[in-house]
Amino acid sequence: QVSGEKTGRCQRLRANHEITSSKSKVSPNHIDAGLCDTPTFINQDDKERDIAFGTHPQHDAYSGIDELTLIKGRGKTITLNQTGTYLFHDHLNPKITGDFSVAP
Repeated sequence: QVSGEKTGRCQRLRANHEITSSKSKVSPNHIDAGLCDTPTFINQDDKERDIAFGTHPQHDAYSGIDELTLIKGRGKTITLNQTGTYLFHDHLNPKITGDFSVAP
């Protein structure tokens, strides 16, 4: 919000999807979502996770976000405001991967 006015594509948030990192895997490793849905990436591993968008080692920004640093027991949420299919991976362990598809 800017001066009390909502800005951006999403005026109202929709469904939340939890993507959990545990035992060096993400679950689910794919979600189908709609515009203005909100995935929350949650780290249940003992190691820090750096969730990056795109394929390793390159990163592609999703909605201006390049990477989400997740400490154990914490999560971070983004708002899906671009349609298409997007890959993500743990930059510190690129075998940990997943993707999400965003439909209008």
